[in-house]
Amino acid sequence: MSAQTLTTEQRLIRLPEVIRLTGIPKSTLYKLISDGRFPKPERLGRLALWKLSEVERFVADPTNYTA
Repeated sequence: MSAQTLTTEQRLIRLPEVIRLTGIPKSTLYKLISDGRFPKPERLGRLALWKLSEVERFVADPTNYTA
């Protein structure tokens, strides 16, 4: 399966893309993960990868951006 045929549900993204999509700094993202408020990454060795669909769902929910 080529990268072009991956669906949004299947696509994995790295931290810089997560930061770009959310506008949330790295340290804050990891705090949200530890608090259970942001999707946990999948691990590929030492690499942390997030499901694009989960990040998009987080971004689409306005309650995630309230204090």
